[in-house]
Amino acid sequence: MFAGGYYYTGSVGSEVFTAYDKIDIYNVNTNSWTVLGLPFASYDIGSASLDNKGIILFAGGTDSTNFYNNVQVYNAGDNLWSFLSVTQTRAGIAAAALPNQGKILLVG
Repeated sequence: MFAGGYYYTGSVGSEVFTAYDKIDIYNVNTNSWTVLGLPFASYDIGSASLDNKGIILFAGGTDSTNFYNNVQVYNAGDNLWSFLSVTQTRAGIAAAALPNQGKILLVG
């Protein structure tokens, strides 16, 4: 999975910076892509997955104007999304799964 990001349009000196609002999911078994929407267009998103549970978490982010405290949790086994929030809005979060503990650590 790849979530968020940004892209430039326009010409040199008058570039337009735009945050991306999609999650791209690649299925290695079918060699195909699925595209889902993020609730907010953003970049500098922290992400991590829980070992062998099919759970992927995307946290925080910014669109260069707003900072977010949203957390999107994707359960690949059920193909369902749930939404949480962290205690403070932030971007540039580092995320890591704690092995065999069922926990994800968000830092920054």
